[in-house]
Amino acid sequence: MKTFIIGIDGGGTKTQFAIYDARGNQLASTTLGSVHIMQKSEAESVALLKEGFALVTQAIAHEEDYQLYIGLGLGGYGGNATMQEKTDAVCKQAFGEIPYVVFNDGQVALFGAFDGADGILAIAGTGSIAYAQNGDTFTMCGGWGYQIGDEGSAYAVGKM
Repeated sequence: MKTFIIGIDGGGTKTQFAIYDARGNQLASTTLGSVHIMQKSEAESVALLKEGFALVTQAIAHEEDYQLYIGLGLGGYGGNATMQEKTDAVCKQAFGEIPYVVFNDGQVALFGAFDGADGILAIAGTGSIAYAQNGDTFTMCGGWGYQIGDEGSAYAVGKM
């Protein structure tokens, strides 16, 4: 049985989807609009995730017997219980019984930048966030959105 992994990076501006085989070879990718729960309704977010999923899984449409897993890094995830619950509900509606894990997009960037080792990462994009890993401890600063305080973001810089 073959294994495929879909990686989804959803920030405030765009959502990138890619599907990989078990060796890490990228088979397909696509980029759609934001899936951020503070910018889109639940229905819009579900529809966008389903659309991106459908586009990248066309690359494995010929496969008959396979396992599929999804890993998501989503802006705004994990800092607020209500937003996390909404995001979890959106993912459950979009993916049903397909196994998936969700992290904050900043945490995923930290994993990628330091290959799982300790480090600090600051992102100043549509939004801003800093993430640090020290052993098994993760610390987040910022990432709250423009309503609460997102001083290093493009939004905040644009207001100056």
